[in-house]
This record gives sequence, C-alpha cells and structure tokens, in this order.
Amino acid sequence: MDLRKIATRATIILLIVTAIYIITTAFATSLSYKWNIVNMMKDASRELYQIVSKKLEISNVRHCLLLTNLKYSEIDGFDLYPLSWYFIVRGFVVPYNMVPIHSPVYATPWIFVYNNDTKMSIFIEFSRDCISNIMDKLRSGTLTPSEAASQLVRNCIAKIDTFKFDVSSVISSGLKEPSKVWNILTSRLNEYAAFSIVTLVTVWSHNAPSLLLLASELHNHVCPGLLSGFLMYRYLMDNDMISSQDKVYIIASPVYCKDDVYVQLFDASPGKRRIIVKLLPWSEQDEISKILGGNVAGIVIAYNPKTDSGVAYILAFNWTRVHIFLKKYHTSFHGPSWWVSRMISDIYMLKYVNNPSYFVKVLRTIHFKGHVWRYPSLFYKLGRAGVDPYVALGVLSQHNVTSTSSTRGASSSSTLTLLYVELAIIIVLIIIIIVLAVTYRRRRH
Repeated sequence: MDLRKIATRATIILLIVTAIYIITTAFATSLSYKWNIVNMMKDASRELYQIVSKKLEISNVRHCLLLTNLKYSEIDGFDLYPLSWYFIVRGFVVPYNMVPIHSPVYATPWIFVYNNDTKMSIFIEFSRDCISNIMDKLRSGTLTPSEAASQLVRNCIAKIDTFKFDVSSVISSGLKEPSKVWNILTSRLNEYAAFSIVTLVTVWSHNAPSLLLLASELHNHVCPGLLSGFLMYRYLMDNDMISSQDKVYIIASPVYCKDDVYVQLFDASPGKRRIIVKLLPWSEQDEISKILGGNVAGIVIAYNPKTDSGVAYILAFNWTRVHIFLKKYHTSFHGPSWWVSRMISDIYMLKYVNNPSYFVKVLRTIHFKGHVWRYPSLFYKLGRAGVDPYVALGVLSQHNVTSTSSTRGASSSSTLTLLYVELAIIIVLIIIIIVLAVTYRRRRH
C-alpha cells in the first residue's frame, strides 16, 4: 500500500478522534458546570432554610407559606429555582403552602416565608450582580460549589427583614391610614413584590382553595378580579357545564384579571389559540348588561371534538354586591385604599367559593355544531378580527355599535371644528391689531 495513502488516512482518523474528544470534553465540561451551579444553589438553599427556620421558629411547615419568584428568576442563563430546593425537601409543596410568583426573568430575586402560628414573616432579597459574580468564580474554578454556596448566603443577600404580619391588624390600620401603612409594607418588602405577598398571605390564611393558589401563580397575586374568574370556573364545573371530554375556548370580552384563571385552569392559552382577547367599550358593556340583565363577563365555550359540537355560555358576575360590601367600610378600589379594599374584598368573596351562584349566572346559552379548520365554528365566528362577538351573537345590533362610534366621531369632529374657529378668531384679532398699529404709526408721522 502506498505510504502516502496510509499517512493521509491516519491523519484523517487522528483529526476525527481529536474533534470527537474536543466536542465530548466541551460537552462534559458544560454539563459539569451546570450541575456545579445546581449543587451550589442546593447547598445555599439548605443554609437559607436554616436562617429562615431559626428566625421564624418554624415547628410545622404546614402552618407556613412560602412565596418566591425564584422559579422565574434567571441569571447568566440559569434559573434560580434550585435555591428553594431545601424548602421543598422540608415540606413546602405547590400549591398548598408554596406559591411560585410569576415575574419578569430579570426581576430582583426574593423569598418570603410566613408562619401562621406566630404571625411572623421574613423577606429575603438577593443581589443579581453578586450571584452572577459567584457563578463566574465557579465557572473559572476559583470556588468550589460548597464555597460558592456559603459566599452566596453570606454576601448576596441584599436585604433581610423579619417582622410581624397579622392580616387583621394590617387591614384595620390600612383602612385608617392606607398610604402610611402601604409605605411601611413596601419598605419592609419591596414595591414590586408587596401586593403579591399581601394578597396571597390574606387568602391563604383564610383557607383559600389550593386551585385558587395555583391560578394565582400566573397572575402573581389574588385580587377580586382573579377571584371572580375562579368563582365563574367553580360555577361552570359545579353545574357540569364542562366535561372531561371538552376543550374550553374563551372570548375574553370584557377583559380583566378573570381571564388568567381560564388560561391557568382550562389550559386556554393564546398560543394554543384557545383564548381571544377583545376590549369592550364601557358604553357597549353597559348596553349588553342592560339587555341581558347582568354584568357581562365574557363568553366561555365548551367544545367536544368527538361529537363536533359545543355550548357557549355568556357569563355575568355581580360586581354590585362587591361594591355594596365595600361601602360598609367606606372604601373603594380607587384612591389610597386601593390595596386594602382588595384585601377585604378577597376575604368576602372567598366565603362563596362553595356557593358561586351568589355572584355568577349564565345570561345566555348557545348550542352549536361543526368546526372551521382547527377551531370550533362558533369560536371562529366570534374570534375573527373586526368581529364584535355580541353583534355576531345577535345581542347587539350593528346599528347600536355604529351609532356609538358615530357619536364619538361626531364629538371629535365638532371638537376639531371648534378648534379651527378659535384659531381663525385669533388670526383675525392679530391682523386687526397689526392694521391698527400701522394706522396709528402713519397718523403720528
């Protein structure tokens, strides 16, 4: 055999082996680094739990609530969820006594733990830059995972505050001095996490259903709007309006917090083309409510793919009852008491989770058959761009909607006309002043 050919083949084999070695080594190194990060955070989690447990004197984790945005926090391509690992080992379970709080991945990472036995709580906030720096040292081999974990707990806690959090006291003082109490809460927590923490501690300490806590993960807090969605969900399920064979589709019109319940509990996400969001003008919303006899709250469609048929429900939620309740406390959803009014409304509405019909009713039921492409036919009909779902269902006439728009257009047109008239008058006055000034000067000369 030609020596040149042998040398060529040997060179090719050597290059292939070298390439495989480099790729395998790089992959193994990358994988090793990822697990070093995970192990570092797990070790840090153990130390964090010890701090929290000691400060709150935790004897039974079932009586404690853990709230954190670590599941959604990302630094240098790594999520920080493993920092909550040891809390889970010790008995914090989603969604019973642990709720991950949805937040932007770039938000400040934090942990909050509340002990219902002692009413004590602790808030821990982390420095993103500090954690990133430790990850760099771990990558370079300057620190071992164990050393990095200790440094994270020792150096990367930017804020730690232990304080008493009694819901009834917060409400009573918040009703008297809402701005002052809210400023205290945001200083002890932070302005972005405070409302999530306050509302979730409120409903959890008042025996909120676990599914409500699960629904709150996406919405990241519990407010009357979210509770209205949960009560509508319960109404539909309690009355067997949705079966295990159905797929649920939503026409979210009007749009408010309730719709996040449907996304979470009915798997009706926009990416799956299962929810269409359409803003509904107040004038039209009032008109529909008058016609149908209830505060309209959107349309829920239960579609059975096997029978290729479905039922649509136009739902109503009785907000009047909530507002009447708030009047007893001389408060509302607006102004300085916006946050405490939501706390007391949450507690009030929670009492009806097993009797949702107190607030919820079906205004109209529509049966339909067939589908268009992958969509139930009615959902396709109501969801298309430019279609008013309540006109398409015959609740409103196109004339009513057009006349409302025309009135607004006429109002805008008259406003512009008035503006032009005012400008013309100003111009005429300027011309008159100039003419008089010129005439006066000529007379003097």
